[in-house]
Amino acid sequence: LSLYADDCSIWTSGKDAGKIFDKMQTYLKEVDQVLTDWGFKISAAKSVSILFTQTRTISEAAERRKLDIGGITLPKETVVRFLGIVFDQGLNWRAHIKETAKKAEKRLNVLRAVTGLKWGLRRNSLLMLYRATIRSIIDYGSEAFNQTTATIKKPLDTIQRRALLIVTEALKCTSLASLQVDCCEMPLDLRREQQTALYAIRTRQLQGHPSREIYFPWPSD
Repeated sequence: LSLYADDCSIWTSGKDAGKIFDKMQTYLKEVDQVLTDWGFKISAAKSVSILFTQTRTISEAAERRKLDIGGITLPKETVVRFLGIVFDQGLNWRAHIKETAKKAEKRLNVLRAVTGLKWGLRRNSLLMLYRATIRSIIDYGSEAFNQTTATIKKPLDTIQRRALLIVTEALKCTSLASLQVDCCEMPLDLRREQQTALYAIRTRQLQGHPSREIYFPWPSD
């Protein structure tokens, strides 16, 4: 169970889809009853269910199973959003990265609009604008999608290269590596490794963190 403000996510895992649905339905009833006793009500209209799996086909039995809250059937989705991160059914993160790249591309126009040889912002200011408005959304959720393939993550490198070309006003044929060196910008794959390591450190410091057992399955000292 994960709670953040009024957003709630409940999950379980296993090899038998039927048992997963049974376990989840039982827990949903318990949560609904507890919240009802406290005077709260789950918004079934804003709730969805999704079955994460890396198998190419889902059994007919699993396809037929439905979850409900208070007698209201939850729609089954193949892509869901939670706290600004897009989760796809196969957890390959293609949908999240595609949406992130689309959002960042719109902000490239803002960066381009304040660029000019005689009147535009200086390079340091442009870099600050890039880091605040574009790199920040590229970094968001990187601890989760860092494990996906380089091909799926490539659109983010393309966005960074286009942004640094605007900042430096370099030739379009300039390589991304050269632009990164010129702007003192860390490659995105190294930034993701850094963000993941920092997240792991924070996770270890917080008792009861939902990701603690994933990063540190062994007993702490």
